[in-house]
Amino acid sequence: MTAYTDWFPAAALEAMIEMESDRMQGLAFVPEVLESERGVVASERRVSVENNNDSILNENVRATAIMAHSYHWDVIGWMSDILSWRRDDIMAYYHTYYAPNNAILVVVGDFEPARTLDLIKKYYGPIKASPPPPPVNTTEPPQMGPKSVLIRKEAQAPSFMVVWHAPNAKDADFLPLSILAKPLLEGESSRLYRRLVREEQLAIDVGGGAQETIDPFLFTIDVKPRPGADLDKIDRVIEEELAKVKSEGITPKEFEKAMNIIRNDFYMGLQTISGRANQLGSAELLYGDFSKLFTIMDDYAAVKIGRVQEVARKYFTDNNKTIGKLIPEGGVQ
Repeated sequence: MTAYTDWFPAAALEAMIEMESDRMQGLAFVPEVLESERGVVASERRVSVENNNDSILNENVRATAIMAHSYHWDVIGWMSDILSWRRDDIMAYYHTYYAPNNAILVVVGDFEPARTLDLIKKYYGPIKASPPPPPVNTTEPPQMGPKSVLIRKEAQAPSFMVVWHAPNAKDADFLPLSILAKPLLEGESSRLYRRLVREEQLAIDVGGGAQETIDPFLFTIDVKPRPGADLDKIDRVIEEELAKVKSEGITPKEFEKAMNIIRNDFYMGLQTISGRANQLGSAELLYGDFSKLFTIMDDYAAVKIGRVQEVARKYFTDNNKTIGKLIPEGGVQ
């Protein structure tokens, strides 16, 4: 998903709709500007990926866990992609994806609906539809055994992450898996923060969870280890805590706290007009229906605590797991 967001006074509505419609149809593709932007993207990759140990590990783990589906690639691509882009390739991409038949337009705030619709028809109506983007037909095959990634490079501290294949946002298992992420990973009272940071003192932070995606993606546990930490012991602690969830489930108190966090995050996101616009657009994109936004909390409320244990048993298996370690050069595995 690419999202463009504009904030403006109501009096500027027509000007903004006109400018955004021009963005969809009038990109100039000036060669000098394209080359300048190529340098910007290459620099972004160097800074955000190649000079960031956690990002390097994430990129390698994702590419190892996901072999066939296009989620194998991160959005920014590999450096060789960036350096080899041709103007014709970029123009073809733009004309395929930046088209009215592939776009969702959301307006939130102080506006008059009838006039706004008239303006949208005036400025977007003349833009011709493009051929539909090619569908993603590839389904990631089941993983047939545990995978591991080991990276050795100069670093002040190790990096650690582990992922399991997870369902897409529309799958019935997604909500209970999202609920499980809260008592497992969120906050200082979460099981893995308590074990890894407080008790074992192996890490300084933990995080992760499942992302809302159109196709199946990954459930991730990110750990920021302390310098010199035993990464194998971190893995054992994670497996111990997951084994408890699979055998015993989570407690009613943990379940209630998870639901409170989910509700708070959801309604906090609706407090601004940009938050409402983004959530409406995301619901339309993910579910094909923006009105899903108005029922998603009811769907969460309908999840029974026993479902959390069910999805833990289903997804947190050895055959579904990819583990990643980045070890400072000269360190001990």
